[in-house]
Amino acid sequence: MDEIIAILKLNLGISHDQKDKALLEEIKAAKSELESKSIKIDYDSPEDRMLLVDFSLWRYKNKNEDIALPKSISYRIKNRIAKRRAENV
Repeated sequence: MDEIIAILKLNLGISHDQKDKALLEEIKAAKSELESKSIKIDYDSPEDRMLLVDFSLWRYKNKNEDIALPKSISYRIKNRIAKRRAENV
């Protein structure tokens, strides 16, 4: 999880540890939301780690606004759902 926070902080331009607790909660909430869509994050997968970072970043930046999820993130989520379904056939 430390790597996820570090990448998220880098994307946000944060170099201190004062927001780590809030960022960790945002990551947990993003992970939970992805899991509610039947996406299990594999921390050994670079694609999964970046999906979690990007989704957490979008949630953090847009928490007080009604902005649609970027298509790039939406497509990755849909692809993960399709992949899971194909694996279960």
